[in-house]
Amino acid sequence: MVAKHKEATQVEVQLPNLNIKLDGSLLSADPQKFVVLLDEAFSDSWHLLRGGATIFLFIRAKEMLYRIQAQVAQINLPVIVCLLSSPPALVDRRSEKRYVVSMITHITVDDTVLEARITNISRSGVRLVLSRALAIGTPTSLTFPVLDGAHEISAKGEVRYCIPAEDKSRWFHGVQFTDLTRTDALWLAKLFP
Repeated sequence: MVAKHKEATQVEVQLPNLNIKLDGSLLSADPQKFVVLLDEAFSDSWHLLRGGATIFLFIRAKEMLYRIQAQVAQINLPVIVCLLSSPPALVDRRSEKRYVVSMITHITVDDTVLEARITNISRSGVRLVLSRALAIGTPTSLTFPVLDGAHEISAKGEVRYCIPAEDKSRWFHGVQFTDLTRTDALWLAKLFP
């Protein structure tokens, strides 16, 4: 059994022709190959891996998501060695245009109110900076002012990602709106088209 390092970079391995996704951790990387430790929770799909198969690796680094095409060179489960066949390509999964802002919000998580800063906003969500990490999938409620405080948007959301800053003193969170009133949705569409 290979021990997982606490600070390991998380990797999503996709087998494109089979529509299979496997989670793992990056054990080592160089310009030609990556060594990935697969998460044992996905062991029922390991038998689908084949030497020479084309896969995609999705890696989050410095707040950005990258996609790398690779070929499986060696399989010694739960470890696979992948030879890179393309340079890293930046992935933008956003469905809405983002607008850079800087505004204070209050977010409620499990009956605890936290202060956060919104650094970008769209009709579908916000990017928050918090002094602590929230788990992916955490339900939230947030309120923030628009129109110089003339109106306040109230929304329920869900944490979609959490990335530590390099100094580990704050965390960047993507929160997708899951519930907005019709009025607040119209305000967002008007202010952030």
